[in-house]
Amino acid sequence: DEPWGEYLSRGQHRLAPLQMVDALARSGVGLAGVNLEIATGYRPDGTPLRDLLDCSRLIDQWSVLGLPLYVTLVAPSADVSDEETISQLEVTPGIWNSPLDAEVQASWASAYMTLFSAKPAVAGVQWGQLTDAAPHHYPHGGLYDAEYQPKPVLAKLRSQRTGAS
Repeated sequence: DEPWGEYLSRGQHRLAPLQMVDALARSGVGLAGVNLEIATGYRPDGTPLRDLLDCSRLIDQWSVLGLPLYVTLVAPSADVSDEETISQLEVTPGIWNSPLDAEVQASWASAYMTLFSAKPAVAGVQWGQLTDAAPHHYPHGGLYDAEYQPKPVLAKLRSQRTGAS
């Protein structure tokens, strides 16, 4: 998580994420790949909203390790209270270009999934939370809402996978 190293500003670690994984890879532990979690729109431990160029550069930087990269995406579909959240995370207000709703989540996911799927170093992209109905880590981050109904993001991700528009 926090592949840009935001946690460094909180003084929690000395090594940037890329340095840490590079050290592990060089130590011979036999890493099979690296998962980069991009949890946009959450605080305190989420990923600030980054544009597509920043994300493209991130993949290019991590690809120097020569390991397969996997990306886990998650973003909220609402900025109201989420009673089923079991973490200390909350939705970061006011970072989206429009009021946050399920369509904004779907649009964000589609754009970033397209980018990551086009990068040769990326071996896989996945969504970080299935449902908002059961206890979960990310407020409003599921593919299904609190009533187990599919959100628009699910259709967008399905169309990415199948190549349908």
